[in-house]
Amino acid sequence: FGYTLVKIHEAFFRKRVWRADNEDEKTGLYPPMTLPEKTSFFILIGCSLAVGLYPRLLTQWIEPALVPLVETLNAVAK
Repeated sequence: FGYTLVKIHEAFFRKRVWRADNEDEKTGLYPPMTLPEKTSFFILIGCSLAVGLYPRLLTQWIEPALVPLVETLNAVAK
């Protein structure tokens, strides 16, 4: 938990150190996204939305694997 808090703090609240040799860094500009980057972005966002809005897409694959485990735990608990 502490590691996560440190990394969140570094990502959002850390003071940035600017190097004199990189003008883009000073202005905060990033190069435009390439086609592979845009494609992967939309695939990730699309999959995240699909699973978030319809979680059955994942649970139908996970549930059959968990049934034997749950049955074993129920048998041990009795």
